Amino acid sequence: MATATPAPRDAAPHPLDAWRRAKGLTKEQLGAALGCDGATVSRYISGRRLPAPKIMQRIFEVTAGQVQPNDFYALPPDALVSSKGNPT
Repeated sequence: MATATPAPRDAAPHPLDAWRRAKGLTKEQLGAALGCDGATVSRYISGRRLPAPKIMQRIFEVTAGQVQPNDFYALPPDALVSSKGNPT
């Protein structure tokens, strides 16, 4: 299990949960596609657990890049960098 601090969740749905709902999938169905169970998907969505690197890669693949690793970490605004390497 990853040891980094999960991103705090506000009232907005987690991107993984928003993607899952838009596709009409249950947590169990998404978990099967990722290689875990529905309870684990629930922990990812709630921020109680961070996906392991191989699951993070599966999330990226299954969602066609619509859910990315950064969606699981709290990043300060100045951590964002443009494609030219300059802070945004």
